[in-house]
Amino acid sequence: MIHFGFSYIGLTFLLMLFIPNIIWMKCKPKDYEKYVVNENKLLLLFERIGEVLVCVISVIVSDFNLREPNLWSLWLVLAILAMIFYEGYWIRYFRSEREMTDFYSSFLGIPVAGASLPVAAFFFLGIYGANFFMIFATIVLGIGHIGIHLSHRKEVSNNKKKGGLILRIIYIALTILLIIIFGLITVIMGKNKAEYMGLEHKRLEEAVVYDKPDLNIVYVPEKFQNRREAFDSSYIFMTPKQEVIRGKSTIPFDKITNPIVYISLGSIISNRGFCKECIRAFGGKEFTVILNTGKINPDTLGKIPPNIYANSFVPQVEVLEHADVFLTHCGMNSVNEAIYAGVPMVAMPFLNDQINNAKQIVNLGLGKRVRSFPSRGKELYRAVQEVYHSKSIREKTINMKNELMKEPTWDNIIGKIEEMANSKRCDK
Repeated sequence: MIHFGFSYIGLTFLLMLFIPNIIWMKCKPKDYEKYVVNENKLLLLFERIGEVLVCVISVIVSDFNLREPNLWSLWLVLAILAMIFYEGYWIRYFRSEREMTDFYSSFLGIPVAGASLPVAAFFFLGIYGANFFMIFATIVLGIGHIGIHLSHRKEVSNNKKKGGLILRIIYIALTILLIIIFGLITVIMGKNKAEYMGLEHKRLEEAVVYDKPDLNIVYVPEKFQNRREAFDSSYIFMTPKQEVIRGKSTIPFDKITNPIVYISLGSIISNRGFCKECIRAFGGKEFTVILNTGKINPDTLGKIPPNIYANSFVPQVEVLEHADVFLTHCGMNSVNEAIYAGVPMVAMPFLNDQINNAKQIVNLGLGKRVRSFPSRGKELYRAVQEVYHSKSIREKTINMKNELMKEPTWDNIIGKIEEMANSKRCDK
């Protein structure tokens, strides 16, 4: 299944591709243009089509972004290494005499590295994202782009020795063989894991659809599943309620004044610029702000106004009991905790499930969405004001909280599991 959304990994790869090429436009090898006129038109067509497809797919599919590390992540590591080697190839070229022989000399034993390395990187990225269209696009690009540069290299080398050509063919064949072997190992290990789990279908998508057990517990609010009709009665939606964790917090809840805004980007994203923008936007205003700085040391943020409490650790569930508005990155746990506390949200998603969570927050009337890292903090301030003063948003958030309270409890779930176990025991 393809998940459409912004890919920051794809954009990073494109920047690593475009920047040296832009510099190269002013540092072309001598006599390069005379080789261009002899380019094969069919290969050129493949190259152009591949370039367009790869550039578009790279930034519109979120499957290329970082996720929980697993064996499949090795493909992303290979892709990143290929792009790093690609930058190394350009550094060597720009420091050379910039002759055609410099442009087409092997890098780390890799032939036509300026063409083959980026193609390999996007190919590996396609495998990592399990995206057939990216894989197909890179094959089309590789046929055209690598083909053209191999032709140029052949002209430059002016009839290389046959033995050298054979060695290159063997080298390329071995490289392809290693990639295939590595891919097979990945698939086999995945199948072994599926067999260990007792799954009939070995692909994840098929296993989720066809190998589901008789009871499936879904830890998200039912209304946040935007394809609820696809789930039958064997799925029970139950949102766990988090207990209040009393930590070493310096927030004097008994002294701060309402209204209270809680700002947090979760445990992964920490951004000093964002923290400073929030301090500028909310400093001295009518809101008391509790700012979770994450990995950023609050002491590095300069002078902090008295109405803002910046902490690198914040007991979130406890804070939400006091908050009036929650500016959140829309991680599912944070959203659940906000709903349980009846706190309206300003949604600022970045990746993966956060995007859909933000859409549902807006669709259900639980808050308002803003751009990720807006250029001006005033946008955040206005959004918080709008959500805080919205009677409709507050009422819908309370209604949603009441719905969660009616969901099955742990006792209900345990009872169903025991009932199923007893039923199967009787069948035997």
